[in-house]
Amino acid sequence: MRVSWRLTTSILIIAMGLAGLSLGTSGRVAAQAVPTQYVLVGKGDSLPANMDALVASVGGRLVEQLDEIGVAIVESAEPNFLDAVSTLPGLQGVAQDRPVALGLPDQGDSTVVESLDTENATWEGGALEALNSKPCTNPPTGDCNPGLAKFFWAQWNMKSVGVPMAWNAGARGDPRVKVAVLDTGIDYAHQEFQRLVNGKAVSIVDPVLSKSFFKESLPPGALPYLDVSGHGTHVAAIIAAQGVSVAGVAPGITLLAIKVAGRSGFATYGTIIAAIKYAADVGADVINMSFGDTLEKDGRENAQLMAALNRAVNFAHKKGALLIASAGNGGINWDKMGNVMKLPAQLPHVVAVSATGPQFGLNVDGMAVIPNAGLEQAYTDYGKSLVTFAGPGGSVTPFIDQATKMPLDRVLSACARFTPGVNCSSGRANIFMVGTSMAAAHVSGAAALVDSIAGGALTGDQILQILKQSADHPGKNGKDAWYGYGRINVYRAVTGN
Repeated sequence: MRVSWRLTTSILIIAMGLAGLSLGTSGRVAAQAVPTQYVLVGKGDSLPANMDALVASVGGRLVEQLDEIGVAIVESAEPNFLDAVSTLPGLQGVAQDRPVALGLPDQGDSTVVESLDTENATWEGGALEALNSKPCTNPPTGDCNPGLAKFFWAQWNMKSVGVPMAWNAGARGDPRVKVAVLDTGIDYAHQEFQRLVNGKAVSIVDPVLSKSFFKESLPPGALPYLDVSGHGTHVAAIIAAQGVSVAGVAPGITLLAIKVAGRSGFATYGTIIAAIKYAADVGADVINMSFGDTLEKDGRENAQLMAALNRAVNFAHKKGALLIASAGNGGINWDKMGNVMKLPAQLPHVVAVSATGPQFGLNVDGMAVIPNAGLEQAYTDYGKSLVTFAGPGGSVTPFIDQATKMPLDRVLSACARFTPGVNCSSGRANIFMVGTSMAAAHVSGAAALVDSIAGGALTGDQILQILKQSADHPGKNGKDAWYGYGRINVYRAVTGN
């Protein structure tokens, strides 16, 4: 059958800062909201008693009290609140909260691909040798083959890390394994997040455990974690899309939408810290964090933000979660950044992921590239002190497939219905994006498949060790500045072969 689609060239994001989204190490939002939010760090990993009353006594309001990690999020409109709250007993320090970039709309060039006849579609690029040859309808049955997704022929990213071979070996994912996507939310009604369970269509985004830490206006009747930005949906579908028009790495697992940002594309340290702790508390096996910030290591307030974030990460690690973050898209060598730190990627117990691309004849250390005055340059951040693994993130090169006019060097995934600047309102559309945000999602999917083989019983450290042992090593032996311990190999990770 003829595959039909609609192409719309639009302006959208290059995920997490490829077009200059990274924040300066000392910048603040020009126009602060009233009231202003602050992060309080208690002494000895604990908070003083009667925290709400203490904060109120200096003109503030308690927003989140995270007793297990000794961190509180508060707000106040008082101009001298920072000095006043610093005098309270039992505190190690206080910092004004600051923004963290996820992905902004209207940055870079992208293409929307809409599936118009998915119920009857077949993949014309040839069939995979799979457990079966049944395409995934909407919603998919449990025995369908995600490799027969309508646009799987354009998903070079899945093939480059051995995902179809992992499916063929029986690794599709276990619904007991939960991946928390800390992002702009997830468009839970998109066709790629629907699955048949006992004959009924059920969203793979858990409606009970998903949660929003970010308030914004939403369409009537929408759940609070609905994605109206597009970044979180794209990331989540790379992890677990059901294979109707595009496939995710681990279609059998369960997603938790943990919303920390909205249309603006910015989260804050306070929301991220609370979200990490929440994800760990509700049993997330993998926590995907496709975002990052840079902070100078000195400075009183910066030190407190780092300490608070590190406490949340350590808490989740002790709970057994594997935390995965994007390395960043500035082309920066973090081995030479001296007093500046990438967060959360450079924290202990966080897996940082750099980006690879299909290259199409280009080769800049084998990494994902962006053209610059005719000379291709790697956009992915790198450095032995930063990168743990590499994963597919796509390249921004002039490679356009002439038959379809699709940019096949980028990563195709689901497009949220309310993505700004494009028409994805059908809930069946997909879109190309580029960045280490996408690379991190592939590693999260791989980690979920590894844990699924053990029925969800592995700790984050155990999953990490398996990913290290199974990775491909296109760079130098040992840990490489570009690839870390290697580019993930999903098939080898789930089979040991």
